[in-house]
Amino acid sequence: MVQDGGIGQPPPPAEFDKLDVLIQLQRDTIAQLKKAMIIIPPDPEMLAMAGQLRAEAGRMFIPTWRVALACLAGVTTVLPFLVPPGWVTYRRKPLEISSDLYDPLLGLNVYSDAILINPVAPMPITGAFTVDMGEYVTQWTQLVVEVINGTANDAVVSFQVCTYLFDASYWDEFITPMIDKVAAKVEEIIK
Repeated sequence: MVQDGGIGQPPPPAEFDKLDVLIQLQRDTIAQLKKAMIIIPPDPEMLAMAGQLRAEAGRMFIPTWRVALACLAGVTTVLPFLVPPGWVTYRRKPLEISSDLYDPLLGLNVYSDAILINPVAPMPITGAFTVDMGEYVTQWTQLVVEVINGTANDAVVSFQVCTYLFDASYWDEFITPMIDKVAAKVEEIIK
């Protein structure tokens, strides 16, 4: 004989009431968490994905620029990556670097809109790596790389930049209001 609530049997009515209460508590808790869950500061990658989902045709695209730069021994070589006029871009980790020569005397400086973003200047190229623009970088219109070849050998240093290009007006209409909304929510929570 199988009792009510046994394996394969529905639980008794009193158990349904308990389950309903637990489900309602879970829903209420999730609803409260959703109000409190904001990312501070707005992460550039998250904003880019939101922009990509919402973007209208022609107002956003994601090109990847690849360049192999000949860097002569004992010479500093400069390469600018320019964002087209009327567009802005922002990514936290946009720049991947590799080389056919890895040596502590082969160094790299990276400038975003004329601001040095290196944690160490110059960064030694002793292996492939990705340059992190930092948590709080939002947009840039020019990225300049400077390779300082202090070795006795020529090197070919390769760069790959994957950008999220936004029409500048789309930035103003969509991204800026999202950042402002997060700031307002933070002020509301603090009060």
